[in-house]
Amino acid sequence: MWKRLWYLLSTHFFDLLRANLLYVLFTLPVVTIPAAICGLYAVVLQYWRIGYGELFGVFWREFKANFFASLVLTLALVAIPICCWRFTAPYGEVISYVVTAAILAFVLILLGWLYPQLALLKLRPWQALRNAAILTLLETKRNFFLLLASLMLLGSFLFLWPFSLVLLVLLLPVFSVVVMVMLTLPVLEERLVQEEK
Repeated sequence: MWKRLWYLLSTHFFDLLRANLLYVLFTLPVVTIPAAICGLYAVVLQYWRIGYGELFGVFWREFKANFFASLVLTLALVAIPICCWRFTAPYGEVISYVVTAAILAFVLILLGWLYPQLALLKLRPWQALRNAAILTLLETKRNFFLLLASLMLLGSFLFLWPFSLVLLVLLLPVFSVVVMVMLTLPVLEERLVQEEK
């Protein structure tokens, strides 16, 4: 896995940089963020799995294919912690924080399993969501690292603000996707792709 990571970064660094810039460009209208994440996943997956690939064509194909599904699923999942915060507020600030943080962590892990499935497999949105929920419940060790990677990247972006805007344009999104691919792809290929064959 680490050899593959070194190969990816040393051989395709400038392709990843261009993919990252493409991602930033496509996320300027905020509603396109989930589809752009799927497009970025698809680009990284082709370089990770086969060692070469196309940049814009793959990104655009996955962006279009997953636009509505990824947007609706992301909005629905992000609404869960927001509703939780609203409904637990009368029970006290501490309880509201704890419950909302736990549900937000669950949603982040769920999204970490959902996006690579949308980019890797041709599934219906609800099938991908069901698989993501099952993997969130089964893969406890990987879930911890998935959540840790998400929080570290999000935390570094917020902590380094406004300097993190430079990181955003350079490599922060694509690096986070590379980490997510490292964590999720072995499980997806073993549990889902093998079953389809």
